[in-house]
Order: sequence, then structure tokens, then C-alpha cells
Amino acid sequence: MSPNEAAKNAGRSLASRTIRRIYTGLALAIVALVVSAALAIRSANARRDQSQLVTHTFRAIERIGMLRGQVGEADRAVVSYAIKPAAALAIQADTQASGAIKTLVDLRSFIGDNPGQIAKIDTLRDILIPWAARLHRAFAAQAARAVLDSARTIAEDAAVRTQMTSELRLTSDMRTEEGRLLVERTEAADTASGGVIEQIVVAVLLGVIVAAAFAGRMVRDVRAVNIAESAALDSETELKEFFENTSDIIYTTGPDGKLLYTNQAWCDAL
Repeated sequence: MSPNEAAKNAGRSLASRTIRRIYTGLALAIVALVVSAALAIRSANARRDQSQLVTHTFRAIERIGMLRGQVGEADRAVVSYAIKPAAALAIQADTQASGAIKTLVDLRSFIGDNPGQIAKIDTLRDILIPWAARLHRAFAAQAARAVLDSARTIAEDAAVRTQMTSELRLTSDMRTEEGRLLVERTEAADTASGGVIEQIVVAVLLGVIVAAAFAGRMVRDVRAVNIAESAALDSETELKEFFENTSDIIYTTGPDGKLLYTNQAWCDAL
């Protein structure tokens, strides 16, 4: 085998190894991207879940505020009616009390995952449902005098005053708890959001590192092929010059006896 043929064979072998390395690099890059994508998806799902909890908490705080407002409006309307009766005040008291009960039911669906808040809701229910029913009966009376007497009784009832104080305390405690949860869940959502960004950065960096590593190896392989081919060509040139310039007769024949190569000394000897 001539040096040139050896160089070509070495080049083909190196090219084959380079192709295998390319496929290996691609496979590793794909695995890295898939793993990073899976981690990023998990972080994104965590971010979504935390964002939903933040929204959930915002709505709970909003309804606690609504409940406090409705109960307060109804109670003030009763007191105002007891001082100066007016049909509008009667309607306002009954409407706000009914709305408070609906808000209470709605609020329970937003804090069902918090046993402590559920206990407060149950206590509020025991206070507000009888209170709202009493208001409704009072203002549903036909006789104006009966309505006024009922309103004054409710407004001056010490037990009702105690209930209103308890309602304010309970809703205040609930709002404080939801505020704490809001801060906690917002921080968790921000952390999860940062995790998504970190996973994307890791995926990009990992892909770049893998690509750079295999690109560097391929460059070294190509340089090695070029060096080997250059060395083989130099060797072949030197050998050919030696054959041509030697005074010894050199020739090669094929299996059939035909001449394949003769040097200058062989030609000069004819």
C-alpha cells in the first residue's frame, strides 16, 4: 500500500469516527435539552399553580372586604331606621344582609383549603344567618309601627352589638391571614418564575457547551487528517524522487507480468 493510499484510508477512518462523534453529540444535546425542557415545564407548572393560589387569595381578600362592607351597611341602616324610619333604609338593611349571606357562602369556596379560616367562616355563619333572618322578618312586617319597634329592638340589643363586634374581629383576623398567605404565595410564585428562567439558561448553556466540545474535537480531527495527508504526500514525493534519481534499476509488475512502474535508471538501461 502506498503512503498516499494509507493517508486516504486514515482519512476515511477519521471521517467515520467524526460522524459517530457528531451523532453522539447530537444525541447528548437532545437528551440535555429534553431534561432541561422537562425541568422547565415542571417549574412552569409550579409557577402556574402558585399564580392560581395568588389569584385565589386576592379573591378571598376581596370577598372578606365585601362581607365586612355589607354587614356594616346593613347594621348602620338598622340603626338609622331606628332613629328616623325610612323605606329606603329598610330596603338597604334587608338587601345588604341578604347579600352578606351570599358573600359568606361564596367566600367559603375560596378558603376551603385552610381549616383555620373554615372555622372562622362557620362561626360567622352561626352569627350572620340568624341576624339576617331577624332583619328580614323585622322589615317584612306590614305595620310601620311594628317595623320601627323591631328595628329599635335590634339596634339596641346588646347581643346584636356583641355579634357585630365578633363579626368585625373575625373578618379582620381572616383578612390578616389571607394577607399573610398572599405574601407567602407571591414569593413562591416569584421563586417558581425564577426557576423557569434558570432552567432555560441552563438548557442554552448546556447546549452551547456540548456543541463547543464536539466542534473542538472535530476541528482537531480535521487538523489531524490534514497533517497526516500532508505528511503522506511529502513521504510519497521523497520516495518517488529517490526512485527516479537512484542509479539502481527499479520496476514493478502486475500479476500478469506487465510493467506497472519503471524508474529512470530502467529506462536509461534500455
